[in-house]
Amino acid sequence: HGLLPDDSQTEFVGIKNFEGVIVGGPCPSKDNFLKLAAFNYQLKILGVVDIGYTDEYGLREIIDKSGEIIAEQEAVKEKKMLDEFLKQAVTNGLVVYGLENVQQALAIKKIEKLLVTEELSLKRVQYKCSQCGKTSEKTVEQVVEKDCECGGKLKPGAETDVVNELISLAEEQGTHVQIISRDTAEGRQFHATFNGIGAFLRYM
Repeated sequence: HGLLPDDSQTEFVGIKNFEGVIVGGPCPSKDNFLKLAAFNYQLKILGVVDIGYTDEYGLREIIDKSGEIIAEQEAVKEKKMLDEFLKQAVTNGLVVYGLENVQQALAIKKIEKLLVTEELSLKRVQYKCSQCGKTSEKTVEQVVEKDCECGGKLKPGAETDVVNELISLAEEQGTHVQIISRDTAEGRQFHATFNGIGAFLRYM
């Protein structure tokens, strides 16, 4: 409660990844505060919450009640990003998608931002036929037995988590990794259309 001094407000302006502020206070104090236009015009107000205290308990109350506001902000940012990804994909812009294309781009450090659907399961599995002994390597979402050309069964053996492998390599290169939610229409479309893996490129 109370007004932030102008110099304190200015400290927030220009901070990387600073999205805005959430105002909390007892009613009608917070409403009167907002009517005063006390904030620097460059500071965006993300939301307003009612709280019953103005001490450290009040701060905790603001944090507890701000979860939904923050989630909405993240959903808006994700939607804009996925809309831009789709636009770039349609126009053959600075994006790649699909496991193999992303792996190739990551190998030569072309990726600016890696996009991966949350809880995406992709395993690289070593298979061996129980009848003819033939071996093969396949990338699958579910590790199950497969049919062999000889009529036998390809039994799964050693497996590697491909998604974790991609994320680890990206992080080693200092590449930003964005986990895409399945809870939004755009997130579900990204998973269905691009198999849950894509990337923005630094250059073509």
